[in-house]
Amino acid sequence: LCITDNSDLKNEAYFLSSTFFSECDVTDTPILDPEQIVSISFTSGSTGRPKAIAKTLREFQHGAQLATQQLDLENKNLTVVATVPPQHMYGLETSLFWPLYSNLVIDSGKPFFPVDIRNQLCSADAPCLLVATPRHLKSCVEANLKWQNIDRILSSTAPMSLKLAEQIEDSFNAPLYEIFGSTETLSYASRRLTQNSQWQPYQGIRIRQQEQQFFVSGGHLENPVPLDDQFLLEESGDFSVIGRSADLVKIAGKRASILQLNNILHSIEGVKDGVFYLTKQERLGALVVGKIAKKQLLNELKQHIDPIFLPRPLYLVEQLPRNEVGKLVQSKFEQLIQQLNRARNNP
Repeated sequence: LCITDNSDLKNEAYFLSSTFFSECDVTDTPILDPEQIVSISFTSGSTGRPKAIAKTLREFQHGAQLATQQLDLENKNLTVVATVPPQHMYGLETSLFWPLYSNLVIDSGKPFFPVDIRNQLCSADAPCLLVATPRHLKSCVEANLKWQNIDRILSSTAPMSLKLAEQIEDSFNAPLYEIFGSTETLSYASRRLTQNSQWQPYQGIRIRQQEQQFFVSGGHLENPVPLDDQFLLEESGDFSVIGRSADLVKIAGKRASILQLNNILHSIEGVKDGVFYLTKQERLGALVVGKIAKKQLLNELKQHIDPIFLPRPLYLVEQLPRNEVGKLVQSKFEQLIQQLNRARNNP
């Protein structure tokens, strides 16, 4: 049994049980039940309390086959260099199960800093598939290093801005692909943003809308899975992501997506990180990391968003409480906002 932790549950263990790999002769290949549960993963808690999600070997195998087929990786002899830990579903899929059901090779290194990542890529025997996150890739671009031995780059956990995607492809001289999914579903769609902003579902995957709820089904999914996101669906099956249901806000009769507002914020020169949030006064606030004055930042935002959605309050902070894959830790984020509000009200 493999237990992975996507949330802030610091004491969760990661192990393989003798239930999964029993003692056998080294010359034998163990025959495993495809319906055997091989992982229990916790959701990040970004949309509520973390939930435990069990996945079978069949789901991982079929999902890996669909993903590598979609990305033309099934017959590629590439080395997977992952900066994402296998305790996260994205890392578990790409750095373990994708190589298990394709010609991809697992690299045992765990590089973190840009120089370490570059050295790991250079030392690989075959061209590499670099598996990372938008925040990690942005740090690599800002390091101004010379990159080589990369066939392609994979990103997930957060949507990529077009500006950053172009910078990454220019810096690494390799195509960048994103995959879309969740702990509940595994990945089920991909895109290359520099060529197409819409997501293309894996073979057999279908998203449908029932009243205000969206569901994904088909492919490696045995049953339809309800989704927390809102979509724009095309007749071809391709789709665009409007944002999470909880991210859609309505102020003074006008609607906006916090996801889209965050993308605009991140595109501003001088902003390293930042996020909008809904205040108790039913307005939007924002926390921003970067070397930029508040007045300049507000002037930049005014050029792209309706004034009703300008952040009030706007806080400049040293960093945001993100976990190892770049997701906000909601409990710590709320604590930070409370501290900033108290400091503003009690100077």
